[in-house]
Amino acid sequence: MPSWALFMVTSCFLLAPQSLAQVTSQDVSLLASDSETLNCFSRTFEDLTCFWDEEEAEPNGTYQLLYAYSGEKPRACPLSSQSMPPFGTRYVCQFPAQDEVRLFFPLHLWVKNVFLNQTQTQRVLFVDSVGLPAPPNIIKAKGGSQPGELQFSWEAPAPEINDFLRYELRYGPKDPKNSTGPTVMQLISTETCCPALRRPNSAPTLDQPPCIQHTVPQQDGAKQTFPTREAPSLTVMGGSCLISGLQPGNSYWLQLRSQPDGVSLRGSWGSWSFPVTTDLPRDAVAIGLQCFTLDLKNVTCQWQKQDHASSQGFFYHSRARCCPRER
Repeated sequence: MPSWALFMVTSCFLLAPQSLAQVTSQDVSLLASDSETLNCFSRTFEDLTCFWDEEEAEPNGTYQLLYAYSGEKPRACPLSSQSMPPFGTRYVCQFPAQDEVRLFFPLHLWVKNVFLNQTQTQRVLFVDSVGLPAPPNIIKAKGGSQPGELQFSWEAPAPEINDFLRYELRYGPKDPKNSTGPTVMQLISTETCCPALRRPNSAPTLDQPPCIQHTVPQQDGAKQTFPTREAPSLTVMGGSCLISGLQPGNSYWLQLRSQPDGVSLRGSWGSWSFPVTTDLPRDAVAIGLQCFTLDLKNVTCQWQKQDHASSQGFFYHSRARCCPRER
């Protein structure tokens, strides 16, 4: 093999680790309230990522990030780097092994300038206090059993910490002509619905029976809620939720984010999930929907079609029972 080819292969192996740990601008903005020079966060409390910024690029090997738990020898965390405009560098360390991340124990961290043999910055933290959860995923939404209801469910990206998170909902009407339309933000209660009926690590479904628990929605800044109807109420069902009081026949978007509940685990609000949109069915009375059965097996429905509008019919069973309120 030519010497230049060996050099290229070796260079690839040396540069590859730099892509293992990346810190996005969104991560930085979510941690903006942290005044620490050395920032750290954990997605699942089984991992840890730390980073700091330098205004000028330095030669490779200039810095080391050392860490140690009380009574243990310091160890070096492998560093990667990201270019920061105009000439700066962001140094990132992702802890190499899960057993290096421990909860409820003080973790000592310090950045060392190897060439000057000086400690540049240091910090002591608890991993259980620096949570930054990933956004909820697999969000499903559909119309409820009553006019103006929107039912949705979600999964936590890390199911093992789902019971230690609280969720916030953001939603509003989808209006292509008005991207800054009314938005409602609402904190979802952490009450669990029918815990005995849910299998461990099972995903919440849209067919879970609703447990009605009305709360007062909070508005996002000075934006107004829907002026033609009462303020929507929220019904919590553990990993699923029911919004009522919306406009039948309209389209809505919604997003979710999560934060450690502050009891056992603490941290910052994570990023919002990607928006999910759904179309609510029209009011049955407004379209003259009527259904009947002659043999208790087949159901016939008829309704009035709106001008220049397409329509479809969907049939599903609605469960009337509700989960017990006692946990």
